[in-house]
Order: sequence, then structure tokens, then C-alpha cells
Amino acid sequence: MENKIEEEFNKFYELVKKENLSKIIANTRKLKSLQLEFPLLDEEQVQIGLYLVAIDDKDSKSFNSITKNYLKEKRKGKEEGSDSDIIDTLYKRKLLDKKRLKNLFFMVLKSDIQFKVTLSLFNSIVENNDIESLKIILKNIYFDNTFIVSMLFAFKLKKAFSNLQLTNCIQKEINKIGLKQLNRKERSQAIALALENKYEDLIQLLIADDIFIKEEEKYYPLTAALSEKKFDVKLVRSLIQYTNKNHIFLEMNSTNEKGVYPLLLACDDVEAVNLLIEYANKNNILLDLNKKSKNENNTIIWAYYENNIKIVKQLMEYADENNVILDINQKNKWNEYSVLYACYHDNYEILQLLMEYAEKNNIVLQLNEKDEEGTSPLLLNCCNNNMEIIQLLMEYANKNNIILEVNGKDVNENNPLIRICYHNNIELARLFIDYADKNNILLALNEKNKNKIYPLNLACHRNSIEMVRLLLHYANKNNIILELNEKEVNGNFPLLVACYHENVEMVELIIEYANKHHILLTLNETNKWNNYSLIYACYSSNSNIVQLLIDYATENNILLHLNERDDEKVYPLLLACSSNNMTSVHLLMDYAKQNHILLEMNGKDRNGTYPLLYACYNNNTAMVKLLIEYAAENNITLELNEKDTKDNNPMSVANNNSNTEIIQLLMNLYQLK
Repeated sequence: MENKIEEEFNKFYELVKKENLSKIIANTRKLKSLQLEFPLLDEEQVQIGLYLVAIDDKDSKSFNSITKNYLKEKRKGKEEGSDSDIIDTLYKRKLLDKKRLKNLFFMVLKSDIQFKVTLSLFNSIVENNDIESLKIILKNIYFDNTFIVSMLFAFKLKKAFSNLQLTNCIQKEINKIGLKQLNRKERSQAIALALENKYEDLIQLLIADDIFIKEEEKYYPLTAALSEKKFDVKLVRSLIQYTNKNHIFLEMNSTNEKGVYPLLLACDDVEAVNLLIEYANKNNILLDLNKKSKNENNTIIWAYYENNIKIVKQLMEYADENNVILDINQKNKWNEYSVLYACYHDNYEILQLLMEYAEKNNIVLQLNEKDEEGTSPLLLNCCNNNMEIIQLLMEYANKNNIILEVNGKDVNENNPLIRICYHNNIELARLFIDYADKNNILLALNEKNKNKIYPLNLACHRNSIEMVRLLLHYANKNNIILELNEKEVNGNFPLLVACYHENVEMVELIIEYANKHHILLTLNETNKWNNYSLIYACYSSNSNIVQLLIDYATENNILLHLNERDDEKVYPLLLACSSNNMTSVHLLMDYAKQNHILLEMNGKDRNGTYPLLYACYNNNTAMVKLLIEYAAENNITLELNEKDTKDNNPMSVANNNSNTEIIQLLMNLYQLK
């Protein structure tokens, strides 16, 4: 389609060029008729075609008519004063070559047309790295015709013009383009293009407005040439060459509207920092290392943010050479600081370097300060699971009489021990316990985060018997009564989680601790999926946990839930049958009999399967017999014909397994029914 439009556009152009352009424009009916001949072209494409003919023919009268008529239409519905930059559109569509640009200025210099080089056109040319078009523009509009004529008359009358008048004229022409309205990125891009092509006329125009006089020397603020986010080493190197040649000094400590200065912007690039330091040393300029931006960042904070040890060393060496003390404890607006960034990046070497610098300059580093998320260096490294850095922090703290906040919380109420248990780092947990003991600090074992997670709960979640033992031992040693029944956000608690992991030893430890401290365990409590301890115990092929729960319930006069279902519609007997655990089935039946509970025998799970069907699937003749006997003793009619989602029932499964004993047991049941 695009090729067809281009082909139609070319035909339109040739037809208009062949006809009389001024007559076409003057005759609205003729123009409308032409447009009907070329239905693929929209109004703007027609306008562009007319403009191109006018420019190619240097037809000033037609150019002005098109501008008057068509731009009036373009402005309809827009804010007053807005302008449609048709010339920029021509350029962007690669229709404004050097010849056409020269034709435009031929008409301008004859004072035949009003043509304004807009900022959008200027930026389009710069973005295209089109230095030749820039030269044509600047060469032709550097002075306006009125001023040139007045100078010619002045020369004839031998009247002198002042430097101020000449300067004002230049500034007037600059303002016509609107270079003052360039944003930082656009200005930087334009300066880079001019420097690369050694186009000094443009460089002079771009930097003239920012040059100032200090102590009879010309200075140019380097920030004026830099973009907001990136330090362009190539640009600055070229700018240094240009300013040296033209006896202009670069102001190195000036800031932009965000308070950012060249060295701060350079702190992610070793070459850039080297370049600035070399220039500063050569010109006896003292770089301000501690100056804060509006976000309150300084150079050392930014170097640590960038995790760049080479730049950190550069800054420290420069500071030493110039008797400057770096403000290494400075915090930015988010309360982030150098130590915190070193920990964030897990960078042992860069943190050690900071500690050495602090010691050399009698500075005590802040170790307990938190950022706006409530994160401290210690907590951050527990989150990162970095024991090496934590040891370094503890050594520094001990050496400088700092007590680390080992129970400090972030905004999510996580503390170091919660993070340590999350990572199941036994060695780090021992290190923390040792540090706490030496500093007479009691670790907060029962503190919860926003998700109500606490250390023991996490240790159970990680199925870490060693961590559970460590926490229980610390609690006993320090007379702390651990929370055993507290639920986290999903409703899980230590005993429930230990049962989920089928961890017999962990269940034994929890029961032993509960008995010792007279805590009554909540055996029947459920989580958000309605699972309870006995359900998880019955998932296992190991019946030891079922026995432990029954024994504990009996000793503490707790009546266990046997028939309650979870969200998957499962219940203890069904799970014991599913797990093919004959011992667990016996235990459940015995407990039910002792406590006068009638077991659910026919309840289905989400797959439509029920205890007898699971026993048949497992080809377990003894279990089938046991279920039939229990049903008979308790006057329960077993389901025989109900099918699961696989369209199976007990008899079909028994037939598939060719188990004649089960088939006979089922046949006997059918006869009884």
C-alpha cells in the first residue's frame, strides 16, 4: 500500500509541476478536482506536494498562498498560536534535501517569503547528525536583511556600529530559532554534533548565552553542555579542546536545576572521573566532592550506589591529595548512604575500603541508620544471607563500641532473625546468638512480620530440625516462652507445618516443649485451605505422627477432628487409604471407637474417589476387608457403584487388577445389599 501511495504522490507532483501552480491554488474547484483524481492521498500529502513544487520552482507567491490557506486550515481546532511545522515534516520525510533548503533561503533572502527555522526543525536536523543542513541554515539566517541593509547604509555614511548592536543582532537571530528553549538533552546533542564536526559557529551560538565573566576571565558552566542523566566523555573531551583554544575556562562545580554537577554525573564512569580530575588539577580547580544534589546525593554516595570500587578509590585519592574529608556518612533523601549501598551490592571489598578510610580519618561509620524502607546494613545482609559481611560489620561495631540493633525491623516488620530463619542459615543464627549473648541482648524470638511469620514458624516451614533445636535451646536458656499456636497469614503454625513435612522428630520436639512449658497445642486448628494436623499426618505412609497426635490428644482431653474436610474435600480416613497406610487406618478406627465417633466412609474427594475405591486402587485386600468389617460393625452402607472422574468403581478396579479376593469380598457385599 505504501508503494502505491508513493507512486500516486509522485504522479501528483509531476502533474502539479506541469500545470500552473499559482492557478491551481487560486482555483479551489480545480484543486478539489485534482484531489479526486488521487484518492490515496490525504490532505497533508496534497499540501506537501504543492509545497515541494513551490520550493523546487522558487515560486514565492505560491509558497505564501499555500502557507496562508493551508496553515489556516491546520490551525482549526488547535490552540491559538500553534503552528504546523510543514518544513520539519518535509525534512522528517526526507523530502527536504540540500538543494530545496537552499531554494527556501533564496526566497527568504529576497524577502519574498516568511520562513522561520523552528526548534522542531533544528532538533530533527541535529538528531539526524545532518551538519550540512545546519550550516546552510546558520549561513543564511545569521543576520536578517534589515540589519544588513542598515549596515550598508551606515558604511556609506561612515557611521560606526557598536559591539552591543552587533551582539544584539546575533542574539536576535538565535532567538528566532529558539535555541534558548532547547532542553538539556537537545542542547547536549547539538553541542556534541557541532564539536564532532568542528563547526565553531554553531558551538559559539549554543554556548554564548551561558558564558560569564569572573575575574576578567571567560567561564562556561560544564553542566550546561551535559544531559541530565549521562556524562558524555567524548563531548567533554572535545569541549575542553574547544574552550582551551578559545581561552574559556570550564566551571566544574556548577549545578543544573536538580543540583547535579559534572563530577556527580560522572561517578559511573572511571574515564569521566579521570578526565574531570585531570582538568581540575591542570587548571588549579578544587572539585567539590561533598556537594549535595537536590536528592542529597554526593559523589561518594553515588560511587557506592554504582558499586564502582575504582571510582571510590579515585575519589578517596583525590580527597587525600587536596586535604578534603569525604562525607561518607551523608544520607540522601531516601536515607540511603555509602555503607548501606555497599551491603546492598554484597560487596565485601568496597565496604572494607570504606571502613579503612573512616579509620584513617577518625570517622565512625553509621551502622544502625535505616533507609525509608526501614532497612539497616545488618538487616540487609541477613536478607542477602551474607555471613562474611555480617562478620565484618560485627568486628567493626565491636572495635568502635557500637551496639548493633539485632532486633531492628524494616517497614514489613522483618527482623534479622526472621531473615536468617528464612535462609535456614544455622551458622549465621549461631553467630547472632553469640553476638547477642556477648552484648547482653535478648533476641526477639516471638516477633512477627506483617505476614505474622516468626522464627520458629519459618524454621518449621524450612523443615530444619537443626534450626528448631537451636531456637528451642536458646528459648530455654533465656527463659523465653515460644509461641507455638500463633498462625501466620496463611493460617499455618509450627505443629501443622511439621506434620505437613512428615517430620516425626520435629513433631516430637514441639510436643515435648509444649508439655514442659504447659502449653496446650491446638491440634484441630486449620489453615486457609482448611487443612489440620491430622489431615497432613494421614498423607504420609508413616503412621508415627498419627500415633503422636492421638496420644497427645488423649493425654490432654482433646477430641480430634476425624471427618472434617479440607478444600480438596479430603479427610483423615480417605487420606490413610489413599496412602495405603494400614496402620493409620487401624489407629483412626480405634480412636474413633474409643471416642464414640462414627467415621465417614463414603465421602468423596474432588476426584470422586472414596476410601473403599482407594483401597481397591492400591490392590490392598486387607484394607478392603477392614473397611467392610468397620462398616458392618457400625451399620454403614458402603458405596459400591459410585464412579470417580476416571469412570471407575471398586468392582471395575478389582477386575482390572484381577484380584479375586477383593472381587469376592465385593460380591458378598452386593448379595448383602
